[in-house]
Amino acid sequence: MVEQATLKQVLNRMSKSLDALEKAVDLHVEQSKDYSDAEEEVQRMNADRAKLAQELDNSESRAER
Repeated sequence: MVEQATLKQVLNRMSKSLDALEKAVDLHVEQSKDYSDAEEEVQRMNADRAKLAQELDNSESRAER
């Protein structure tokens, strides 16, 4: 009977540990997605900046002529 109680306790702890692991993995996946979204936004902003810089250079060239 003692062994059954111990087995139930172990299974209960294991279940709680698996739940905690699942939550940690879900959080990690969500944070990774947020990071990826932010990285994409920075890349878009850099592309816009490069385009605006080129347009400014072209405008300055025309103004000098």
